[in-house]
Amino acid sequence: MPDTIQFSTGNQIINRYAADGRKLGTEYFTRVTNLAVPLITGQVINQTYSLNVINQNGTAYIDNKEYTTLNGNPALTTINRVHNAEGYADNLLNPYGPFYYYDRKDHLGNIREVWRAAGFPPAGTVQYTQYYPSGLPWASNSIDNPSTQPYKYNGKEFVEMNGYDTYDYGARGYYPAMGRFTSVDPLAEKYYSISPYAYCAGNPNRYIDPDGRGLWDAIKKTVSTTIDQAKSEVKQAIKEVKHEVKQVTKKVTDTTKNAQTVLKNNKSEILSVAQSLQTTGQTTVYSGLVCAAAGLPVAGVGAAPGIAISSAGGVISSIGTGIEVGLEIITGDYSNNKTGKVIGDKIIDKAVDVIIPSSTPQGILLNSTTKELTKSAVENNSK
Repeated sequence: MPDTIQFSTGNQIINRYAADGRKLGTEYFTRVTNLAVPLITGQVINQTYSLNVINQNGTAYIDNKEYTTLNGNPALTTINRVHNAEGYADNLLNPYGPFYYYDRKDHLGNIREVWRAAGFPPAGTVQYTQYYPSGLPWASNSIDNPSTQPYKYNGKEFVEMNGYDTYDYGARGYYPAMGRFTSVDPLAEKYYSISPYAYCAGNPNRYIDPDGRGLWDAIKKTVSTTIDQAKSEVKQAIKEVKHEVKQVTKKVTDTTKNAQTVLKNNKSEILSVAQSLQTTGQTTVYSGLVCAAAGLPVAGVGAAPGIAISSAGGVISSIGTGIEVGLEIITGDYSNNKTGKVIGDKIIDKAVDVIIPSSTPQGILLNSTTKELTKSAVENNSK
């Protein structure tokens, strides 16, 4: 990693790193007065701030925060900006601040525009940057505000101090005017066919290098990310469906168990009702026919109800076989303490409603009368 960049003019850039490679800070030394003799290649000098001789300023990096340093004096250090996934905030100590900025990027992560949210000054785009394929920014107009913030190509910091004009990629510096790194690839043995100074195998439109140590296919990764996201969504949907099926299955199982318990606990009473219904059905058939033949009125309604009563008797007898008894038990809401009589009453109501429509006043009366006659016969046969 580039530690010290020494210029022949005496200007200097010094970087400091943690043991894990994280950049902790950079100090820029700029001479106010020129050296009497330019430095020769490989010569490095030690410098400190000196009023009217050497200016010193820099940046300290702590997590997502940046601090501005001045004259090598810790007391003059101030917070500059706080980064986030969408951009950054600055002017944190300004009475009108903080100001919030949002980056507009392309598929390579190049910051094309920086937009400031509403506030004072008003909201709007505050920086425009266009690039050559190698990442070198185009010549900017004053309205492009190139100095607003230094993060540009691939989202990397563009260090222009003292004419360095190099992107800081972490492990190496990248010089976009040539499209080459300024030092050897630390993982060069992985790419024998590629120059250790080459940037992204000579294809910066497709590849990026996140930290100066390896290729990253931006196009393939974008597609892959979309596919992975779709797969993840499908897996989640299947998981939710499985959960719902499991819950429904549990409810059905519980309902079946409850129905079986009701049938078991009321078996004798249900069988008794079924037998009574069979007997009552036959009796009702004969009673209905007798009423019809004699023309006797039923509750003041005339002879016709006799035919209906006879038909109802046939249905009641069939119900007594127990087929619909089982259905009523399973689909009905009966607790274990309900008796077979309650179940029988329910079945009689249902059967008579089918045989004798109750859409007219006469039908309502006849329906009610038939139910009472049938239930009375059931009670008598059950005693």
